[in-house]
Amino acid sequence: MREESSGLIVGISIGVVIGVALAVAAFFCVRYHRKRSQIGNSSSRRAATIPIRANGADSCSVLSDSSIGTESPKSTLQNGISFWLSGLRKANVIPASGILEYSYKDLQKATCNFTTLIGQGAYGPVYKAQMSTGETVAVKMLASDSKQGEKEFQTEVTLLGRLHHRNLVNLVGYCAEKNQHMLIYVYMSRGSLASHLYSEKFEPLNWELRVQIALDVARGLEYLHDGAVPPVIHRDIKSSNILLDQSMRARVADFGLSREEMVSKHASHIRGTFGYLDPEYISTRSFTKKSDVYSYGVLLFELIAGRNPLQGLMEHVELAAMNTEGKVGWEEIGDPRLKGNFDVEELNQVAALAHKCVSPIPRRRPSMRDIVQVLSRIRKYRHSRKRDMEDLTPRAHELEVELKLALTPVSPIPVVNLGAVNPIDKEGEEGAGNSGNGGSLSSFARINLYCICMEERRERKGKTYCVTGGTGYIGSWLVTSLLERGYTVHATLRSPEKASHLFKSWQGRDRLRLFRADLLEDGSFDEAVIGCDGVFHVAASMEFGVPAVEDLESYVKTEVINPAIRGTLNVLKACLRSNTARRIVFTSSISTLTAKNSSGGLIPIVDEACQTHVHHVLKTKASGWVYALSKLLTEEAAFQYAEENGIDLISVITTTVGGPFLTPTVPSSIQVLVSPITVHIEDICNAHVFLMEHPKAEGRYICCTQSCVMSELVELLRKEYPCSTAQRLTSMEQDSIPAEISSRRLETWDLSSSMTYSRLAQIPSGIKGHKRKSSAASS
Repeated sequence: MREESSGLIVGISIGVVIGVALAVAAFFCVRYHRKRSQIGNSSSRRAATIPIRANGADSCSVLSDSSIGTESPKSTLQNGISFWLSGLRKANVIPASGILEYSYKDLQKATCNFTTLIGQGAYGPVYKAQMSTGETVAVKMLASDSKQGEKEFQTEVTLLGRLHHRNLVNLVGYCAEKNQHMLIYVYMSRGSLASHLYSEKFEPLNWELRVQIALDVARGLEYLHDGAVPPVIHRDIKSSNILLDQSMRARVADFGLSREEMVSKHASHIRGTFGYLDPEYISTRSFTKKSDVYSYGVLLFELIAGRNPLQGLMEHVELAAMNTEGKVGWEEIGDPRLKGNFDVEELNQVAALAHKCVSPIPRRRPSMRDIVQVLSRIRKYRHSRKRDMEDLTPRAHELEVELKLALTPVSPIPVVNLGAVNPIDKEGEEGAGNSGNGGSLSSFARINLYCICMEERRERKGKTYCVTGGTGYIGSWLVTSLLERGYTVHATLRSPEKASHLFKSWQGRDRLRLFRADLLEDGSFDEAVIGCDGVFHVAASMEFGVPAVEDLESYVKTEVINPAIRGTLNVLKACLRSNTARRIVFTSSISTLTAKNSSGGLIPIVDEACQTHVHHVLKTKASGWVYALSKLLTEEAAFQYAEENGIDLISVITTTVGGPFLTPTVPSSIQVLVSPITVHIEDICNAHVFLMEHPKAEGRYICCTQSCVMSELVELLRKEYPCSTAQRLTSMEQDSIPAEISSRRLETWDLSSSMTYSRLAQIPSGIKGHKRKSSAASS
């Protein structure tokens, strides 16, 4: 009995030992696999830090996962990746909104079998590619032998697929074939900001260019923080992530660490780059918009001092701060390579702004929107001072040129004034006739005209605005709307005989002056703009089609794009020379935006950020592509010129415009009114005037009061106007419009309350009302 009992005890003991041993082994096995999974996830989420540039070396160091902080028992997958990416990872697809998908074969050919290496980093190699369209692009490839970057690829494509801004790196397309993941970007030929600050092979960046770069970066971040839906935090702002294009305009790159603000901001590991990290983030593990602001402040000091953050930049700044008083005394940290060639007052203002950005208390840091406004004011003040100095400094060669012009016979400019067409000289005096020199604009005549206009403004105690294209559909409505508001209007037109409808609709005799001007004639708008407070630039070419030619793209560039850009720049140059017109409201088009993603699906909400890619327009050549390309490139050129010259430019993105027309002929938008997107002409005018008058308005604004599907519109038109055309369209068109065309930027200014025609049914009735208005005006 004892032997049986002993055997039982021994058996139980052995069983317990084995059980404990198995439990311990299982515990360590689970912990081992969990730790490996955690390391893998954190490794995959490390910043993709290579800039797309000629020299692949990166002078900045990325903080490793093990440098600071303790291991967390939770997987970082739950902390950092948004919920909408988890399903994406399982499906292994990338919903790239508006981004083209390229084939591996095409990219292989464009990179000469991937031999054109221009960079190498943690993410993988970067190649320069010459596409068949003639565009040069950069192809960033996920290294096949590296586990790092898989999630960055998914994150970056998804983010950049819906983020479009002129100061963000433009993602052209992507490729996911043959177990390879590639991102295709516009090629940034001038490399990174870091290379220009620290490499001896580049000339030092001058001070004005540094301020422009700072403003470009601020605008890109402002869009990420306040323009993107949902907001995006970059998390890795540094000089090697700022890339420069051929015109030395800066763009923010590398979204490998970006996360939507809606996802949890807390993480167990520190992410980012030494020298740029917010101390508050290091202590709390909470990354916010103000953390990006801190990194941007370090970047500002980097531009001012030309010193790497890893080489004691902030220590240098803090020492200088002890000897400064507000906005005075910062010049001692100026980059020695500048050799004192900078505006001391301007440097002090930028440095004071940077010091606010790096405040140890996050709530005291300015927002990116505030930063943009401060830098914009600095640049505008600089340009105004330059113009004042130029006006006060006579130059012999300019006087000689003007004297020669004064002696050169030219045709007088007919000006329509107070309801009649009178040939006058360019001094703007009615009935003056032809002077001995043919009426050319001399220096004395320009001064006289300026003084006359300014004296008229003082007597009126009101504002004067210029409207280009004053006889067009939108232009004539704007002229009438401004006159009804009590403003004085200078309207430009090419053909005086087409101006009769303006005088039928406006019987006033004291506040309307018409000037003949041509977009393709340099200086043609000078007389009309002088003395004006602002300009509404509505005039534009309407090229919807092109003839059958052998070299189509070359023809479009020469005959359509270049004239359109030249015409708009002529108007902007006239504003610059006027010294009075400080704001231009530019009429753009919905054709500059895209409503579809690369797979042909619809984007749920179309807003100002859904910029159409030039590559996409050229590749697809859809109906109206010439017009879309013209509008797209003209708007881009206008904003670039405005930023370079301190002009305040705003664009109104119009959808298809409906409503009463004052013109004697039916406008093109009325002829094609069977469109899924419409806005009333009166609301377009209200938006133009509102944005001209609102001091904080800037950038692009969609103006669209309703969206409807094609079947709904056709049904409405059939009831209002029974005709066979609308019935035929029902079988041809499909309900293919996005759920919403967003005018949220306008609505934030409480402009929506003044929108008169917010329902679709009001558009046709407004058109019918044209007859009643016309008859009333004529009687």
